[in-house]
Amino acid sequence: MGNDLVPVSRDDCFELKVLVDDKGHYTIEVDFFDAFDQSPTADEVLATLSKEDLLFADFDKLLDLWVSTSMGFFQAFPRLTSEAFTSANKESSAALMGFANSVASEISEVKTNGDVVTRYLIPNEWLIATAGRLGASVEILKSAHLLRRSSLSALVAEYEVFLRQLLLLVSQVQPQAFVSETETISMSEIARHSSFEDLKRSVIDQKIDQLLQQKNHVEQLEWIEKKFGVNLTSDKAIISQFNEVCQRRHLIIHNGAVVNQRYLDSCGILGHKIDDLEPIGAELRVSAKYLRRATARLFLVGYFTAHILMQKVSPSIVPVSFSNIIENSHGFLTAGLTKMARRVCEFALASNADRPRVTDATLTINLALSFYLQSNGTGAKDPGVESSLNRYDWSDTSPLYRLALACLREDYENLSALTEAAKNEGLTKVEAQTWIIFLNVRDRQDFSKHFE
Repeated sequence: MGNDLVPVSRDDCFELKVLVDDKGHYTIEVDFFDAFDQSPTADEVLATLSKEDLLFADFDKLLDLWVSTSMGFFQAFPRLTSEAFTSANKESSAALMGFANSVASEISEVKTNGDVVTRYLIPNEWLIATAGRLGASVEILKSAHLLRRSSLSALVAEYEVFLRQLLLLVSQVQPQAFVSETETISMSEIARHSSFEDLKRSVIDQKIDQLLQQKNHVEQLEWIEKKFGVNLTSDKAIISQFNEVCQRRHLIIHNGAVVNQRYLDSCGILGHKIDDLEPIGAELRVSAKYLRRATARLFLVGYFTAHILMQKVSPSIVPVSFSNIIENSHGFLTAGLTKMARRVCEFALASNADRPRVTDATLTINLALSFYLQSNGTGAKDPGVESSLNRYDWSDTSPLYRLALACLREDYENLSALTEAAKNEGLTKVEAQTWIIFLNVRDRQDFSKHFE
């Protein structure tokens, strides 16, 4: 089943187990062996981190969770029927098994009463790549149970949770933005807390809750703009669409999805033409296409707000911010969400924040990839590829980027030499197999031979 399996120590592996029962249903488990028990605990790791490191880690984690949540909604929306749920299960599991076959060091199969259990012993270096594929499967299966209306409500609720967590992060850096020096606090409130820090945290929590409860979603962004001196609402088109999504969710919860005057007034104020909206009394429908667009709008507003705001209040977080954008844009490309990858790359490249040139080089490659992959393998003919690449000066480029350019342009004449040079610079086998830039050359002998 696997090709050229290489024995490795069990201590350096984890086990992926796939069970297929007699009805064709899949169950997937991951087993970490005892060697992992010797790793530091989360508390032990946290104890070694500075306050700034913890802030960076929380920021990165919050953004990754927001991306993961959004991807789950993107992937589930076209599959909101029980029939598609079974199909999604088989499709995602089959893809995972194909990947496991290619990287496992040991594979075994047992058949019992019609069930088939396949075990893959996979080196730990492939853990992140495996987790990414397994995570996508889990998100599909978790989200596929949601009905469309409740999905829209859940989507907006996830955005609200995300924004609250973001503001809590900001309050760690600038608590004075939420609690003024002249704040009056009752003795009974003080008595309820064991320390000043607990009291401050409680007051800040209350202030954030008041903000989110008393202002609508656009007003919240406007408050943040004024308080921190950032620009969040200049893209009137996306803010108008973002507002319509939030207002539609309000109708679903409070008015049975039936259009009322409040909905029309709110949408009209922010740029929607009333004639383009459903009339009063009409029942709004939530199609799969609408849900995907709604996910895109809410994700982008939340994601851009997080990066802009955190870069402003904590300038030292800029490298973490750009690193996260690079990682997430690649995740969108891998998931086939090329337009989302394009938007986050364009957002980062338009930023005035200081960053190394290599950051822009990587973002530009990912931007070009969004056009290349969107055209189903004929991307070299898509003008978007070259127009993206022309935004960067490639005259002094490392071997890795010369190889990436060759892949984007489908210029394979010197592929072997370029691959060898990139490998000597540090390109690993895992990267060669998982980076989407190498999708169309992985099976070419002049590329793959360097990683055998």
